[in-house]
Amino acid sequence: MTRHLARAITLITSTMACAGAFAAHFHVTDLGAISDVGGAVFGINNQNVVVGQYFGLPAVFDHGTITSLPVAGGTTGSAYAINDLGVVTGYGEAADRSHVGLTWTAGVAAPLPTGGYSNMDGRSVNTAGHVVGTGWNAEGKQRAFVISGGSVTEVGAPPQGRSTFLYAVNEKDVAVGSFYVNGQVHAMRWKAGKSVDLGVGTTGEFTKSWANAVNNKGVAAGGAGTIAPEQAVVWDRQGTMKTLGLARASANGINDAGHVCGYALDTSAFYYDGKRSYIVDEHLDAASTGWRVYSAAAINKQNAMAATGRFGNDPTLHAVLVTVVD
Repeated sequence: MTRHLARAITLITSTMACAGAFAAHFHVTDLGAISDVGGAVFGINNQNVVVGQYFGLPAVFDHGTITSLPVAGGTTGSAYAINDLGVVTGYGEAADRSHVGLTWTAGVAAPLPTGGYSNMDGRSVNTAGHVVGTGWNAEGKQRAFVISGGSVTEVGAPPQGRSTFLYAVNEKDVAVGSFYVNGQVHAMRWKAGKSVDLGVGTTGEFTKSWANAVNNKGVAAGGAGTIAPEQAVVWDRQGTMKTLGLARASANGINDAGHVCGYALDTSAFYYDGKRSYIVDEHLDAASTGWRVYSAAAINKQNAMAATGRFGNDPTLHAVLVTVVD
């Protein structure tokens, strides 16, 4: 072996070791068993409190304690988001099976003001208590709404669009979601009464898109595709779209560091650290061996993610908290 070849091999080996040293690993904390039907997680705040659905009821998963939340006279509902003050939003099913938009404060339910809407779902709430979601307006059209100070604002579509949906709002009252235009769903951003089409990129490979989350810098995360395969994407503040290199994927959450979570390969949770995407199952720490982690629904500023998973051969679905470890 020549001296130059030996030096090259040493350099490659050293580089690989350094790359491996900085690879993320993930720890899974079990938050409790939930039902395969009527069980899911959707949101997380910066205190690592998770919300979702527990045996068909809206629920809070708080460091090992599961608390079901009251609904509006029906038998089911869901909690979609929780802010850092512990206020939760979602819906409860009424006796006639319509949806009643709700917030819960300290476990006490309060209906959202309707402003002429019906069948409302609260999908996200910021620290100011402003809620975004979707329902049916007084004209019978499906429209997103923004609620601030008890006032309900209808969210219209960008030009030539219809049927608006909002899924997330940040601390600066920038919201994201989707709308329909020419028979296709497009991601949209809403701010100060104006809806903007985020489009489907410029490569020509996508015909549809959707935005599920937005951070406080205005960067949105979601997905884009044709029929299949779909890809996880982000949009910067200027609306430029970037793919994250994951097939059959969609982004569900993004924090202020630009770290993203969601699902890839149809059912596997992924984490993107701003440079590289990881399939969570492939990078578990030793203490988490045996877990199969599904779609990561939301991520907070500590990079903790709300997700669901199963352990070993047990078919029971669990709510889990996934944290990044060195």
